[in-house]
Formats: sequence, C-alpha cells, structure tokens
Amino acid sequence: MSIALHVSLVLIGLSLTWTIIRLEDRPPSPIVEAGLPAVHLPAVMEITPIELVSEGPAPVPPAPEMEPLPDIEVPQVAPPIVSPGTPAEVAGIETVFAGNDLPPGDLVFVIDASGTMIPWFHAILDELERTLEGMRDGDRFAVILFRGSDSITVPPGRLRPAARAQRTAALRWLRDFGNWGGPARGSDPVAALEDAFSLAPSTIVLFSSGMDASSSFRLDPTEVLAKIATASTAAEATDGTAPVIRCVQLLPGDATTADPLLTAIAAAHGGGTVHLVTPEELDP
Repeated sequence: MSIALHVSLVLIGLSLTWTIIRLEDRPPSPIVEAGLPAVHLPAVMEITPIELVSEGPAPVPPAPEMEPLPDIEVPQVAPPIVSPGTPAEVAGIETVFAGNDLPPGDLVFVIDASGTMIPWFHAILDELERTLEGMRDGDRFAVILFRGSDSITVPPGRLRPAARAQRTAALRWLRDFGNWGGPARGSDPVAALEDAFSLAPSTIVLFSSGMDASSSFRLDPTEVLAKIATASTAAEATDGTAPVIRCVQLLPGDATTADPLLTAIAAAHGGGTVHLVTPEELDP
C-alpha cells in the first residue's frame, strides 16, 4: 500500500507539471477593438450623500396669487321723491307710456287712429300692452280711439280693472281691425275726449302724431279747445275734480316740434308739457 501511495503522488505531480508547461507554451488570446474611445475612470468616485427627510407633515405648497378683480361701477339710484302727506300706496310712478311717466289710478288712453298712424299702429298697441302690464291690479283703465270725428270706445266702454284677463281682452279686440275698421281719415279728438271725461278718470293720456294731419281734414283750434274746456268743467262740477290730460306726440319723419293744438291742450289741462317720442323709441 505504501508503494501504491507513492506511485499515485508521483503521477499527480507529473500531471500538474505537464499542464503548467502547456499553458506557458500557448500563444496569447487576440484582442478585438470595437473602435470606441477609451474611457478613463477616476481613481476615486465622489458620492454625494443623500439627506433623508425626517418623518412629519407633508409640506404645503404656497397658495396661488389671486388676480385683482376689475372695478365694477355700481349705479347710484336716487330714492323716489314723495311729497309730504302723500299716502304711501300712491307714491311714485307706477306705469310708463311711450316714455311718459303716469301716476297710479284710473287711466283712459285716447289714441289717434287716423290714417297717418297706420305704419306705427301695431307698435303703439305693443306700447299700450307694456303700459297695461305695469299697472296695479287695483288700478282701472279704458281705451278710446278717435278716427276723423268718430269716437271708438273699446268694449265694455267703461273703466275696467287692470287685471290680466281684462288687459288681454281689450288688446285682443284692438288688434283685430275688423272690430273697428282700422286706422283711417283725419284727427279730431273732441268726441273721444268728451267720452273720456265722462268716465271720470284721474288721468287721460292723449296720444297722436299731431292734430289736423290730413290736408282734407281741418280743425278750428279755438272750437276744439272750447269743447274740451266745457267737458273738463262738467267733470269737475260732477266729481269735484277734472282729469289731467297727458299729451304724448309721435314724431314721424323730420318733425322736431310739438303740434300747436296738442301744446295748447297740454297748457290748458296737462301742465303745459307735450312728451315727444320717435318711432324708434316707440318700438325699440
């Protein structure tokens, strides 16, 4: 066994010696260059330390800056003027007809239905509708047309409450020209104003483009004013007061001044003012 062990050791030694000799005699392995530039790494790499954030509430981002709001001009509304001793329920202006402020109460609208009013008559009715809608339910109204020397009273021919059903019925009748024939002929307001005075309203609104508008229909201003004065005096004797006549004139074409007869009626019964309105203002 000793001899076999020694022989094994000798064989192992010879095998190792032969392997080393072969490795030393082998030529070096070829080096393949890829054409890439040489990279020189620093001998020592600097490492930036990372600071750890301690536990706590998450930081709150700063609030965005608000853009300044534009300046808004607030209109200043003047308080209504109330005369001393005026009851609160009738203070101020309740309705407007063609830009003319009307006080609350009983109103009769006396409207020119002559031929010169044809182009604007539907706009006039629209304005009348807006006015009636602005009246209080406790107020009353009536509508009278004048065409030539005729007075056409909208049924039932008396003051009626300014409630929705009454307003609707009156306007429906007016818009159907078959009920009264439509605008035609000249302008004589006497009969219509006499009928208006007989209803004992607080205010009469007289609306026209001017008296004596047709060359074939002429009025005597003195006679017209005398008849209106007689009707006013009779109303005052019966009711203790006469209605005020608010005159409103439509200015078609190039007219810029008030009609002389309307001005005279306003001076005698309405404070001397004729409110002028253009077709554009009447139908905006």
